[in-house]
Amino acid sequence: ILLTIVSSLFVHMTTDVCSYSCLYNCFLIVIVDVGIFFVFFFFFQAEDGIRDAQESRGLGDVYKRQVLDYLQSCGAEGSGEGQWRLARACKDVALHLSDKKEKEKLLLRGLEHAKAGEAMDPENFKLALWKGIMYGQYSDFASIGDKVSGAAEIRDNFKRAIELNPADSEAKHCLGQWMFALADMNWVGRKASQVLGLKGTYEEALELFEASESDEPGRYLKNQYMIALCLKKLKRFAESKEWLDRIVMEPVNSPDDESTMVEANELLQNVIKKM
Repeated sequence: ILLTIVSSLFVHMTTDVCSYSCLYNCFLIVIVDVGIFFVFFFFFQAEDGIRDAQESRGLGDVYKRQVLDYLQSCGAEGSGEGQWRLARACKDVALHLSDKKEKEKLLLRGLEHAKAGEAMDPENFKLALWKGIMYGQYSDFASIGDKVSGAAEIRDNFKRAIELNPADSEAKHCLGQWMFALADMNWVGRKASQVLGLKGTYEEALELFEASESDEPGRYLKNQYMIALCLKKLKRFAESKEWLDRIVMEPVNSPDDESTMVEANELLQNVIKKM
């Protein structure tokens, strides 16, 4: 697929493409774009289940729309706290929309809420966190250039959230997903990303997932699974199996937990074969 894209670029070079110094640069941008899409998709699918059952797991689409409508009606836009909640509500509703234009509009609106909130309250870690999340959510509708710059923006916002609140497990998990996705790219994708200053390793991802788990033990099954997956990638099979044995005994409280449980059982069988 990548070779087809590059060949097409070579044959149909436009003025915009020619603004790069050579075809090699175009090739890099295409590969990085594919890699960054993977980063966005991998990370942001995981984020949906991070809040606990008491807050939002299992809530229906109608309820989520009601939350968004309520926040708008009570003047949530007037504070930073309200703005990040509006951003989250926009994301929750948008993910269930089938109309792409409506989805794009709502995700962009969520991003604007996060940006506006940060301008109001720059020391609020939730706004940095949700600004990063919304940049990722909106990435499907962004240009290649915006995706490239947006990847760094996402990373920097998660880092900023951790700086503002070192005890926040959610931001650490999110940054861990970002690091893991980069580490898990193929060799060409990693090298292309590094040219643009986008680097991530399994070791860095593992450290973040472990820190998230230490802050709030047992809060999020997916975080435990990611610890086990990183350990497997690092060939620390015995430790990976210990985590997986623990995960498969946990109760399932949400659709996200259900999918994580399936993944954990599959990974466990794979790890056993490696031992």
